Amino acid sequence: MIDVTTPGDFQPGTIHMFADGYCAWADFCNAILEQIREILPALEPGVRYTLEMLCDPAFWRLLTSTEHQVAGRIMVRLVLGGWLPLRVVGCRHQNPKKYELA
Repeated sequence: MIDVTTPGDFQPGTIHMFADGYCAWADFCNAILEQIREILPALEPGVRYTLEMLCDPAFWRLLTSTEHQVAGRIMVRLVLGGWLPLRVVGCRHQNPKKYELA
């Protein structure tokens, strides 16, 4: 089943299709979203953060290099889609991307 919901939580056990057609497992999307929601209250305006900085170190260490890349692609879509109160900052092609409070 493919979940094409709008901002909110992702339906577990499905594949989520973002507006641009990118697909990812909803459970992984929820894991990334949960990581960011937990740290949001501690973020400081004007400070730039990488996704690795926004995730719990123990969570990040569990991910493979490929999962880091997928997490980055999901994060960009979460931010650009309005799922999180962040914005992408820095160079357009910069990897890893950086984010700050919107």
